[in-house]
Parts: sequence; structure tokens; C-alpha cells
Amino acid sequence: MRLVNIAYVDDGEVLARPLVSPNGRVLLQAGVKLTRSYIDKLSSLGFDTMFIIDDDFQDVEIYSAVSTRTREIAYDSIKNLSKNINESQPHVVNLHEIQKAVQDIISDLLYSKDMLGNVIDIQGYDDYTFHHSLNTTIIALIMAISMGWPNTKLLELGMGVLMHDVGKIKVPPEILNKRGPLTPEEFEEHSCSSQK
Repeated sequence: MRLVNIAYVDDGEVLARPLVSPNGRVLLQAGVKLTRSYIDKLSSLGFDTMFIIDDDFQDVEIYSAVSTRTREIAYDSIKNLSKNINESQPHVVNLHEIQKAVQDIISDLLYSKDMLGNVIDIQGYDDYTFHHSLNTTIIALIMAISMGWPNTKLLELGMGVLMHDVGKIKVPPEILNKRGPLTPEEFEEHSCSSQK
């Protein structure tokens, strides 16, 4: 199997790994023969890479450092946290849920055959912030594990990194996604929104 940019995927090639939506739904199973309409639709959904079966690389195995189930739990925990903050219900924040998700990530990394294998999640761009938060958490934890940090410090680091973008929820999308510098008014709105 090989990882291919979607621009170079040809009609008739076969998926080596399932493609999963941000909410965990399998869009296409491994073994599906890709058609031009599938490729175009996946591109419109924001997928930019996928694993393709390739006989020249049939003996290459790519391990996933963090299981799909662990990723789903982490996405759910950060989405629940974000939802509660967005609905101005910070008292409903379940830090135990975040802590459990981070501990699961740490366990997956510590027991992985290849800790660096397939670190970055291959998903569409929907819910980009959630994917970015999880990928950043995994990378930070890999670095900390390689430096020999104890589990308590790994847990603190993982929780902090997983939640590092939660404040963005209160920032209006037109400010958050603006290209170029913010005006003083936009910067004030950004600062006030992040502190709410």
C-alpha cells in the first residue's frame, strides 16, 4: 500500500484503508475500486490523501499509532467540551472525559509497534479544529514520551494540548478564518470572545 495525494489517484485504483468522516462514519471501505465520481466527491469533502493498494508495495505495512476507537473517543470528548462552552455551560465540562481520552492516547502510543506510524489522521477538513487538536496532542505526547516523561506529566501535557484551541469556539468565523492581519476592532472582538 502507499499514501497518495488525491490529485494523483487514478480511476480504478483500490482503497487500502477505509475513509472515515469526522464523525466516525465510514464513507468508503477498504477494497473499494475508486471511480472518478468517488474521487471528485472525496476531493470536495476535503480529503487530500488516501492509502491505495499497490502491488509494488504489498509487503509494506503501515501501523496506526493511535486506534480508530481512541480517536473517536478523543473527538467526542473535545466536541462535548466545545459544545458546553459554546452553549455557555462551562459548569457541565467533564474533565474526566478529557482525561480518559488522553490516557487512552498515551496507552496506544506506549504499546504501538511503531509510535510514529501514521501519526497524522487522514480525514476531510470538516471539524478541522478537532482533528488539528488531536494530531497536535499525539505529536506532543510522542515528543514527551521520547524524552522519558512520567505518566502524570504526559497526562497534564495531553489534556492541555487537546484543549488548546477550545477558545476559538467563541470567535466569529469571519474573524477566525480571515486572511491577513486583524483590524484593531477585530482583534478586540477576538480577544474578548476568547475570554468569554
